[in-house]
Amino acid sequence: MAQFSMEAKLFQNTAANSKIARWLDFHYASHVMSSAPTLSYVLRPLAIAYLAIFTAGCASHSPVTPIALAFDRTGSFAGIGAPGWNGAQLALAQDASDGSPTIAATVHDTKSSPAAAREVGNSARRDRVQAIAGFADNDQFLAMAKAAAGTGIPLVSAGATDPRIPETINTPIYMACFTDNVQAAAMIQFGMQKFGPRCILIFDAETDYTLGLATYAQDSIVARGGQLVTQLAFSDSVGYTTAVRAAANSAANADYILLAALPDRAGWRVRALRDAGIALPVLGGDSFDSPEILSADAPISNVYYAAHAWFGRGCTPRAEAFAAAYQKEFGVAPTGFAGLGYDATNLLIDATSRANGGSLARALAETTHFEGVTGVISYANGPLPLKEVWIVQVQNGHTSLADSFTPTVARKR
Repeated sequence: MAQFSMEAKLFQNTAANSKIARWLDFHYASHVMSSAPTLSYVLRPLAIAYLAIFTAGCASHSPVTPIALAFDRTGSFAGIGAPGWNGAQLALAQDASDGSPTIAATVHDTKSSPAAAREVGNSARRDRVQAIAGFADNDQFLAMAKAAAGTGIPLVSAGATDPRIPETINTPIYMACFTDNVQAAAMIQFGMQKFGPRCILIFDAETDYTLGLATYAQDSIVARGGQLVTQLAFSDSVGYTTAVRAAANSAANADYILLAALPDRAGWRVRALRDAGIALPVLGGDSFDSPEILSADAPISNVYYAAHAWFGRGCTPRAEAFAAAYQKEFGVAPTGFAGLGYDATNLLIDATSRANGGSLARALAETTHFEGVTGVISYANGPLPLKEVWIVQVQNGHTSLADSFTPTVARKR
């Protein structure tokens, strides 16, 4: 408990963070002491919290700040969007648990559709929300951001990881997540140190995320003196079958495979490699951090992926407290994207408290040493936090922590 109390003191640098830290500190103490009644009291039912949020205007405390939250709760990206939304719900409940919520959230299901995401940006103009947070996909985030461009409304990305986004849209954008150049550098560094210098790169050529991850992986291989045995692009199932055959022909000359695939397809794409007799370690990006990677036809092994957080054995006390609360409320363990939804929402709560009615975008830009459950977030050097990357190992369909570090090579094109 001494270690956690020290962390809590670091976290209590604002009124909002004090509220968060007290909740997590008390929750963690309750969890360690295995006091189920206390745990239930700490995490009040979400319905009560929402009632506090949406009736806040009738209370005597300061008016709440209207924001929008947008996640792909349905559709092909629901495997990462729905956990993000669940994490955001916990942040909202925590913020409202004392009857004085800081923010009032309008919630959008962007349905894994750029068109639906674009409407979030359009509605933000009409509804005059003060900020937007959410999203776990580059395409949806970009569609929303373009619609909101020029408004000055600050946007917080929970999981859209393209590092070029803040430079391409004319509105303040801040990333709660690590970005693709960082995770690509981390996976190449891990792969070369653990398995060897020779990499087979397989990537979906049809999406910005997979193309970006592959591009940054190539940069990292060159920067670290590795060897790109072959790079295999695909755009559909037929193309992927061809790529798998080519990978099988090159497997004897390689140490590992880096596979850039979308979350709803990652599991069966790894399974196809194994069915082709390829036993090489398969490394993946954060899109592997979804239930689909563990729900292939048969349990998979020798798979490693970049995660935004780790909530299993060996995690931080703050992450453990969050994981216990998430499990209690939703009946499943959180993914890294659940933690990002939680952190992105709490970033807005924290910034709103510090803004004190002033510029929310400026308050976000001044964020330093924000202790989230996914790591430390600071915008002192710009909107892209250089965060720790957690490397998760999958063996026989079960996950464990393989490594965690901040990569030494992280280029942005």
